[in-house]
Amino acid sequence: MRSASFQEVTIGYEVDGTAKGTPIILLHGFPDSPRTWDGIVGPLINSGFLVVRPYIRGHGPTVVNPGHPVSAETSALASDVVLLADFLGLRKFHLVGSDWGCRAACALAVLHPERVHSMVTLGTGYNEATPITELSMEQTTAFWYQWLFLTDHGDTLLRDSTEPLCRHLWRTWSPHWNFSDDEFNQAALAFRNPQFVETVLHYYRYRWGTAPGAVLYQAAQSQVESMPRIVVPTTHIQGLSDWCTRPETVLRRAGWASRRHAGWA
Repeated sequence: MRSASFQEVTIGYEVDGTAKGTPIILLHGFPDSPRTWDGIVGPLINSGFLVVRPYIRGHGPTVVNPGHPVSAETSALASDVVLLADFLGLRKFHLVGSDWGCRAACALAVLHPERVHSMVTLGTGYNEATPITELSMEQTTAFWYQWLFLTDHGDTLLRDSTEPLCRHLWRTWSPHWNFSDDEFNQAALAFRNPQFVETVLHYYRYRWGTAPGAVLYQAAQSQVESMPRIVVPTTHIQGLSDWCTRPETVLRRAGWASRRHAGWA
């Protein structure tokens, strides 16, 4: 594991492959870590890629530096990726994102399309806050944890029962995935970040309009929230048994990329 410190944030990351490889950045989601990509790193390296896996804000060693507000709006997550790419000398790269990483990837593709060769999004698709009345009843049920995190009780539960709650989310979202204790425990090491709870709460509270964003990202966030069409060549992959973001929710944004392919599993 390596780290890079910038004015606002210190970013932990892993990098594999040779410097001459074609760069690809893999962005994990919540609650997860770069371990989610372990199974594909070898094949990507063998295919000629330089694989970069950052820890998103509030996970692992990635923290907002003292004197700056802890925030997790999508433009902030995207900004971290650009900072890291610049630090590593990656002018242009392929981009893959799951969950939070998906929304961060989409934000980056909006703000800096010239930096992205292609993008693969997993599970979430292109969206900002979705009006509650436009969600299916199944999606409203699946988003129970997001409503919970808007409350003081959700704050306390996440703070006092971090790993049991996150394990429950894994089980609920992926009912057909028989993950092992070791798989979860390896990912859960990233949840011990001192800013984990604060980051998660801000992410969801900002998304649903109960917390302000950071001034630093205000202009970029406004651009992302205007929902312009993404011009980066994009492939979206959606699990039909996904009980975090339901397939019908993703379909509401059909046509969100100019050149888009969809896969359903």
